[in-house]
Amino acid sequence: GRESIVEITKNIEIGPGWRDGTKITFRKEGNKTEGKITGDLVFALKTLPHPRFERKGSNLIYTARINLVQALTGCIVDIEMLDGKTSSVTIEQVVSPGYTLRLPGKGMPKAKDPTKFGDLIIAFDVCFPKALTEAQKKIVRETLC
Repeated sequence: GRESIVEITKNIEIGPGWRDGTKITFRKEGNKTEGKITGDLVFALKTLPHPRFERKGSNLIYTARINLVQALTGCIVDIEMLDGKTSSVTIEQVVSPGYTLRLPGKGMPKAKDPTKFGDLIIAFDVCFPKALTEAQKKIVRETLC
């Protein structure tokens, strides 16, 4: 048999919440060889890294950068969501190492039921000052000890 190259265009509609590795199959639209069964054409989704969020299943993880004063006294964290809207989250408790805040239903749509959503998990990266003066150290010791 003769080989020939044929260019085709396929439109693939990606469903809400589809995950990395999800396969889309076009039955019997793969390579056609004379005298053989036509194969399937299979695409596998590959998700690209996002600048603000990390995806874990249907959950989204956002790392908020806050300073030490904010970690100790509270703050408001503004998060630009995937839809472009800003969500303001009030942090009232002390943010200790490893602390995360979970916002139910603010993550990705679930692939099997796009009316349900995963969670948004806020992790914290606390920026410490590079140095303190002796007077500042004294105030910290008197206040926290």
